[in-house]
Amino acid sequence: MARPASSRTDVLLAAGLALLAVAIYASTLGFDFVGFDDDAYVRHNPVVGRGLTPDLARYAFSVQIANWHPLTFYSHALDVELFGLAPAGHHAVNVALHALATALLFGLLRSATGARWRSAFAAALFAVHPLHAEVVAWVSQRKTLLCAVFGFAALWAWVAWTRTRRRTWLAASVASLGVGLLAKPMLVSVPLLALLLDAWPLGRVRDAASLARCALEKLVFVVPVAAVAAATLFAQRSMDAMAPLGLDAFLRASLPNAVLGLAWYVGKAVWPVGLAAHYPHPYLPSAGGVPPSALALVVALAVVVGASGVAWAARRRAPWLGFGWAWLVVALLPVLGLVQVGTQGVADRYAYVPLVGLFVAAAWGGDALLRALRVPRPAAAALAACVVAAFGVAAHVQASHWRSSLALYRRAVDVSPRDVAMLFNLGNAELARGDVDEAERLYRRALAIHPASSPAQLNLAELLRERGRADDRAESIALYRSVLVARPGNRRARRARGARRARAVSASPSRAVGRAGLVAGAVAAVALV
Repeated sequence: MARPASSRTDVLLAAGLALLAVAIYASTLGFDFVGFDDDAYVRHNPVVGRGLTPDLARYAFSVQIANWHPLTFYSHALDVELFGLAPAGHHAVNVALHALATALLFGLLRSATGARWRSAFAAALFAVHPLHAEVVAWVSQRKTLLCAVFGFAALWAWVAWTRTRRRTWLAASVASLGVGLLAKPMLVSVPLLALLLDAWPLGRVRDAASLARCALEKLVFVVPVAAVAAATLFAQRSMDAMAPLGLDAFLRASLPNAVLGLAWYVGKAVWPVGLAAHYPHPYLPSAGGVPPSALALVVALAVVVGASGVAWAARRRAPWLGFGWAWLVVALLPVLGLVQVGTQGVADRYAYVPLVGLFVAAAWGGDALLRALRVPRPAAAALAACVVAAFGVAAHVQASHWRSSLALYRRAVDVSPRDVAMLFNLGNAELARGDVDEAERLYRRALAIHPASSPAQLNLAELLRERGRADDRAESIALYRSVLVARPGNRRARRARGARRARAVSASPSRAVGRAGLVAGAVAAVALV
């Protein structure tokens, strides 16, 4: 395929797509930080909160928040240097990065395929899809935005190298991938994504020999990918963020959830309703998720197998279908939960890069369908504009749920009423605004679903202790004891036990003095008699 010549039209299209992304999310500049990770990454982070200081290097390149992503911390620290801890500046950078990622995606697709308007439509879907609202509106997802920007740049440089064979492009591709991996390890799939581009649209894979040759070319990516993968596994294991591995757990929980997840992402790409910040894992009792029925599993499996079958059958006359489906699966592999990290089953943020595959399939497939139906080009353009506008409105509404912690957690609980983590977080938010009774009710709801939830037990115990009623104190002591039975080293529970003992010791001398006075009075009375 001939390399498309750059033109003023392409530049204007890229700029227009970037402005579209900005328009959808401009309202986030008025949003606050949220208690969901923003405190740990920025607002209450003692190192990042001081900006670009000498201490940042040691902190950023060590294991933090169950992960290893030094570039992410440098990006947040630079924001603090520029804007302080005012959230507007941090949100503005997120929006700017989303706009840049949109423009880069258009450039990548335009360069690889030569198709201007189909590339523009796929990039427009990327700019406005509601599943992406979480990444843009949530300051803590800076890592995903950086990951996408450098990932798209790496693949664009790879396309340029395949056409020119200039080593500078190859070096730029490897360097971009390396930098992106420092933001988020999800880019470990880039070598396989580059191989997909080789197959279509570049047409470099024609037989087994060319496939082997293209695969060997990807060895240049092995060192950064392997290094970051090892660092990430070490970080998550060292912080106990990774669920224990086992064949039984894999077959009963991880594999079914992966199949459900793939079907879920496809469904939400087409009909993005009921979105929230957290979806509890259906097979983790501690998360509060609801296990699906056998019928739901069968339907999910049918979607996955059916999509794979259609993509394979149409590989010659509609190669973009296979490309789109394979891109989705490959890009999602690191986050499908085959190795479970956290309590979520799926997540909106995980779809940011993977959905590009479905957007490409929609753009090329929609164009082929409209041509087959002989729909006039103006009508086709109007239909595309309506789709983009509808998704854009939905994305704007979805982003509004991130305006504050309270709004975010209420939305999550509305979507998943049994979500233990979000019930607990909503309880904290209600307590912070002074509604003690509502906070108690939410903690008790979380404990009714997962009685062994230590965070909910501790917060409820402290709430009851502060209230100070006799029956509350007894329940508080019981809750602390329950935490210590399950987690003997828990510092909060041990401190509370130590405080009670100190109060007991401080009260004992006065009781001894009282007993001595009673004895002395009795002796005096006997002597008088």
